[in-house]
Amino acid sequence: MGGPGGYLSVGTDLAVASTEGLVSASRDDLEPLCRDLYPKLVRLVSLHGYSRAQSEDIAQDALTKAVERWRRVSRMENPSGWIVRVALNAAASWGRRRQLEARTQERLGRDASGTVDQDPAQHTADRLAVVAALAQLPKRQREVVLLRFFLDLDVTGTAGVLGCAEGTVRAHTSRAIEHLRASGLAPAEEQRE
Repeated sequence: MGGPGGYLSVGTDLAVASTEGLVSASRDDLEPLCRDLYPKLVRLVSLHGYSRAQSEDIAQDALTKAVERWRRVSRMENPSGWIVRVALNAAASWGRRRQLEARTQERLGRDASGTVDQDPAQHTADRLAVVAALAQLPKRQREVVLLRFFLDLDVTGTAGVLGCAEGTVRAHTSRAIEHLRASGLAPAEEQRE
């Protein structure tokens, strides 16, 4: 049922090699979770300013980590929250790498803009306005906005994913909406508790 390095079997069970050894878990739990979360993770990461391809890579990496650690993740109170947190951490890591690469390119006297993204949906004025406004928010406020408004998590779910108190989520939401209103992105009456 498995070879060196681990793999996903084509049968009804999932076999994964991890640091804990070979893990067998039912696809009944894992496969629907991955199918449900994948498009949400891609949207979440793309709203951090990544291309569609980069967002897909980050989402796949997060889901791969969940599969590799499924024995432990499946016992968590909120497995999907853990996966979202992994994706957010991976996006932050990719962002740091991207900034480092841009600084290195500048120091070498090269064009730091990189390749042109060919996805036409990413060139709309609305998307660019949202990404620019979100980029101006502090990291935690941006994460709260993305989780609450783009993944449609409630205060409790957002607090669980971020590992903070519900009051902290409410405060970050309020401050973020204030900033977004100032940027002209959020209408004056937009508030979500």
